[in-house]
Amino acid sequence: MDLKFPQWERLKKQKLIQQLFTQKQSLGAYPVRLFWLELPATEDAHLLCQAAFSVPKKKFKRANKRNRIKRQMREIYRLHRQNLQNILQKKGKNLICLWFFGGDELPNLVLLKTKMLHLLDKLCLQFNQ
Repeated sequence: MDLKFPQWERLKKQKLIQQLFTQKQSLGAYPVRLFWLELPATEDAHLLCQAAFSVPKKKFKRANKRNRIKRQMREIYRLHRQNLQNILQKKGKNLICLWFFGGDELPNLVLLKTKMLHLLDKLCLQFNQ
């Protein structure tokens, strides 16, 4: 089980991000929101699930606070994404997702973890059906 979060698993292409926002589906558990889009399957095994993380500058003016929240969200995703990747691999599907933090205050790590795991479980259930 590889727990790294390499560059090719990060969602960076502007075209894919625009496509995500025009055709998205979303799940929410305050203060975290998950926007996702299922893509046609490709032969590249490393494109199973690409993820991006966002924290609004409007609510957190200082970059160090935004970066801290994104770092915590990436870490939680990195440690718990394996179940989702296994389901996507079995179903032969690809997924792009954007994790958005919409809270007004710096989150408690335990709260952030429970909300993100809840959303991951919901997403896994949707793909299992």
